[in-house]
Amino acid sequence: MMKQEMKLFTQVHSHILRDRLFLNPSFSRQDIIDLGLLNKNQVARLIREFAHTNFNGYVNGLRLDYARTLMWQRPDMPMKAIAFDAGFNSVRTFNRVFVQAYGQTPTDYRKRLDLIIK
Repeated sequence: MMKQEMKLFTQVHSHILRDRLFLNPSFSRQDIIDLGLLNKNQVARLIREFAHTNFNGYVNGLRLDYARTLMWQRPDMPMKAIAFDAGFNSVRTFNRVFVQAYGQTPTDYRKRLDLIIK
């Protein structure tokens, strides 16, 4: 059973990444259910079990990874544009989630990147 659930989570996760569904600011549990692979009860349980967080933490983690990639690839891109391109509804939410995850603001993170890149 565990192996089958992991396979199911991996399928859903791969689909979300491949189609970049997490970049849609209104991406929700229902969007995962609409993929037709999981039901309402499975979504929360499998994310908790295999991503070790809740739905919001999972989606925000994907968005933060994408935002960090943008910072590397496009060092001159305004932080506001990065936040919105990564699927966040506001810069404030982006900043809060970023600080929770990395212990520094996105701006401070990018300043360190600039030192590494240059």
